[in-house]
Amino acid sequence: MKNLFLVLIMQVMVLVAFAQKNGNGWKPLGPFSIHRQTGEVSAPGLGVFRTIDVAPNSDSRLLMGGMSSGIWLSKDKGKTWINSSASLPVENVKKLQFSTADPKIAYAATTTGIIRSSDGGEHWSFTSLNILSKLPCADRQKLDDDRTLLSLSPAESNTLISSVGDTLFRTGDGGKTWSAVQPDFMTQFIEWHPVNKRIVYAGGAYKKSPNSFVILRSDDGGLHFAKVTAGLPDPSKLVRLSDITATVSPADPDKLYVLIFGDAKFVPQGRLNEKRQMVGAFLVSSDAGKSFSSVTQHNNYRYIDEHFSVFHMYSDDADKEKYDFDYADKSFWQASFQQVGWATALAASDRDPNLLAMAASGAVFSKDKGSSWEFLRLRGSYAIHGDIQAVKIRGNDVWLVNDGGLNYVNLLDRRQQRMEGYSGQDLWGFSTSFKSGVMAIGVDHSGTMIYDEKIYGKNWYHYGGGDAMTASLNPFDDRYLYGTPYDHYIIKRPSFLRDEASAVKSKINFGYIPNRNMEFHPNEVYSFFAIDEDKSHWRYDTCRVVATRDNGKTVDTLLEFPKKAYGKRVRVSISNPNTLYAICNKPSKCYASEDGGKTWADITPKDTVAMKFGFNDIAIDDRNSRHLFLVIGGFQNERKVLESIDGGLSWTDFHSNELPKNELLTAAFQRGTQNGIYLGADPGVFYRSDKTGRWQQLGHDLPYTPVNFVSLDYDQSKIRIGTYRGIWEHSMAEDFLPRASFALNKTSLPQGESDERKVYLYDHSAIRGKGAKWYWELPGSVQGTSTDENPIIDYETAKPGKYSVRLTITDSQGRKDSFEMKDVIEVKNNYPWNLREKKLEKDEEREREREREREREEEREGEAESEF
Repeated sequence: MKNLFLVLIMQVMVLVAFAQKNGNGWKPLGPFSIHRQTGEVSAPGLGVFRTIDVAPNSDSRLLMGGMSSGIWLSKDKGKTWINSSASLPVENVKKLQFSTADPKIAYAATTTGIIRSSDGGEHWSFTSLNILSKLPCADRQKLDDDRTLLSLSPAESNTLISSVGDTLFRTGDGGKTWSAVQPDFMTQFIEWHPVNKRIVYAGGAYKKSPNSFVILRSDDGGLHFAKVTAGLPDPSKLVRLSDITATVSPADPDKLYVLIFGDAKFVPQGRLNEKRQMVGAFLVSSDAGKSFSSVTQHNNYRYIDEHFSVFHMYSDDADKEKYDFDYADKSFWQASFQQVGWATALAASDRDPNLLAMAASGAVFSKDKGSSWEFLRLRGSYAIHGDIQAVKIRGNDVWLVNDGGLNYVNLLDRRQQRMEGYSGQDLWGFSTSFKSGVMAIGVDHSGTMIYDEKIYGKNWYHYGGGDAMTASLNPFDDRYLYGTPYDHYIIKRPSFLRDEASAVKSKINFGYIPNRNMEFHPNEVYSFFAIDEDKSHWRYDTCRVVATRDNGKTVDTLLEFPKKAYGKRVRVSISNPNTLYAICNKPSKCYASEDGGKTWADITPKDTVAMKFGFNDIAIDDRNSRHLFLVIGGFQNERKVLESIDGGLSWTDFHSNELPKNELLTAAFQRGTQNGIYLGADPGVFYRSDKTGRWQQLGHDLPYTPVNFVSLDYDQSKIRIGTYRGIWEHSMAEDFLPRASFALNKTSLPQGESDERKVYLYDHSAIRGKGAKWYWELPGSVQGTSTDENPIIDYETAKPGKYSVRLTITDSQGRKDSFEMKDVIEVKNNYPWNLREKKLEKDEEREREREREREREEEREGEAESEF
């Protein structure tokens, strides 16, 4: 009875300790700023932002929202920011707006519903127009972020029109109730007349005719809408509708400016056959949307009719060189609409009726109501990231949100600034070194970024650009990064501030948005395993498990997945690196190898539920290579995790009933624990061990975002995660016993004529760094033993043969663990192991010879004296 009581007390203490750690909040690690003096500084990104507004009563109060980033609030004109929607399940934000009738009121259109703030954007709550009952769910089940929009009445803060799905809705009570006012309409813009509360405009297309543009107008405050046709182009000219963008201004309230883009078929000049090309029309209504006319351009060379002109860059005219896209024609095309449908922005000044701004891949402005255009930015050290999503003009302030974040231009001197202090990156790659604190990320719509506080302080180094993905740091020699800053490279990162990165093409295709890393050998610094895809951009036919032992110089195929199957993950056991596991989907398969990948066995669970949802990851026990956990995908409650204790020969459910519906994306086993496993989910992080007794969500203050990457920092006892909202950090869920391990940069000596005859040893132990001790036993080396954490060992005098290395670690509590690799270092016969000894022997022989010569000389001198 007494023993039972003690057991219960211990369990309670463990749960209390976990609850205390679980009560800690997640800490955001950004990135929040990018180094301004080194690296690629033209257009790096802190997130993809799609909407911005300025409070009507304060030029310093800004609200900004974007893709995956939620809503950010600044009260000091962009100097500092807070993620004010972080407590809500809000990711993508397409449109937000302050109320001009009551600046404390603001609304935002998100992919989970329309939300409202009553304190100027500091706190938010959902209106009744939402999909909360569906959550968590896949992105395809959320609202379309391109067509979830809104616009507020200029006179009533509780009245607004919103588009959700293919319907326009109206509320007059601040979102408590909504009524459908226009069904089957695919909305691309909504604008309320800036003064007249009865007039509302909407643009888009009817669902039944998605390529035929329509502009609607309401004169009863959005209760009813009617189609406008007067002065508009013929919709049948377009074979594809790409985008409609509009803007209004209180400086000229009856004006409505509209941009329409799409593809048209016509015969280019000097050609014989009809071609499909991109065209655009820039229109204005001067009578509050009743009729329209084209805004005549100062110098536009190529109209196909009275409304539509050709985008010069994509023109197929034979005489294109006469008007090639050179930013000198002063037409609206200077905004460079290379990604129409994704990035198109138009804004009118709130104070100057002549001033407009237009942006896409570039940014231009007009001082004559849109007849002629010039560059917006004249000065500034950094370019504005292409793909500009929205523009806001307030007096002389121009704000541009884009695929890289937020830029500001002052119209007085046209100086441009890149604003920082917020973070909203979709991380398509994330990894950390094992203990040096270096981190690397691959950023959607941006490049590969590296954090090294010793070189760059709190800033990030930016390399390359354009939808960067995989970013796998070598955990030991963190000079090397295996990544996809659009294409696949082995990157040697800078080693000092004025240094720049260098790269060579990788022989491995790391995949398109694979959300996975290389799997590094636990004991060999330059050996790793990877999934290789034979083609890019999800066009693969075959995925393979490959391996390299020389830092990617040569690559061997270990396993080829079934044709068209998607290679999801490869994992290696830390306790027995010859044991590998690999999974793929479509079909769902799981494989095991116990001989380093030479042969494989199919260990796919005979579980139809698990196979239906697919496999996302595998976690392996740090002391038993045959004890593993298989993570099941899908937003579901049927099967979440399977466990095997025999290398996959049999499987059982692992407490799936304790987990919520959230999709599980990745997993990590915490070394030194009893079955301690972290699960990265969409959304959240969950942890379970034998001590905690059940799955529990870790921490609070983590925003609603998928967690695709989990990295454990034993040195600091931290868990770091890579998400679609940047990097976050939390204390590990529980304490852990020390687990010794190490890696070597080479195991054979010498390696080439210039080999330094040294071996670099890297501690790979699970041990908290503070108060830790290391003791290395190194027979055959010059040093013999070492207490360094990562010693460099000299085998210059070692005789040919094989030598073992043993590491014993001791943590601050006196707990020890040892790890030995027997006969791991081979000194070959051609190594001049006895060169030094021979030199010493020769020196000693010379000294003996000199001594004998002195003795003989003394004898001769003695004989000479005797004769005398």
